Amino acid sequence: MNNSKSEIRSLVVYAPIIYLIALILGIIADSFYYTPLSQSLIIESIGSFLILFATGLVLWAQYSLRKFKKIKKEELTPKSFSLGPYKFSKHPTYLSLGFLVLGLGLMLNSLIITTMALIAFVSVYFLILRKEESILEKKYGDIYKRYKDEIHPWI
Repeated sequence: MNNSKSEIRSLVVYAPIIYLIALILGIIADSFYYTPLSQSLIIESIGSFLILFATGLVLWAQYSLRKFKKIKKEELTPKSFSLGPYKFSKHPTYLSLGFLVLGLGLMLNSLIITTMALIAFVSVYFLILRKEESILEKKYGDIYKRYKDEIHPWI
């Protein structure tokens, strides 16, 4: 059990790093080759909304995760995994990080930062989420598999 816990911890740290690298590279590239997404202010408003939404989502996800950790392993059911935003998405924290960087790209009206956010989003899925789900399935067995089959990875 501790092995899977350390495996997940080692994976979890990489998602924020991927998004941070994407953001930094986007800002650097944007400072040399600024390309606006649109002339409309609505893009910037959508970006601001995404940033606020992402902040609320990550707080809700972390609160729900703390509640989940209090459940004893023998008392787990597929519903146990569906606390809070986890009933809609298996990875609301990673989703909120993606929304945060995407929102910043939109708020700054930057095609480059927005593109980097989408690249980071896809990278996190292929480099982290699939491996994490495999580890969780080994750790929790059929209970997690049933949850995994019912809930979409993102939304």
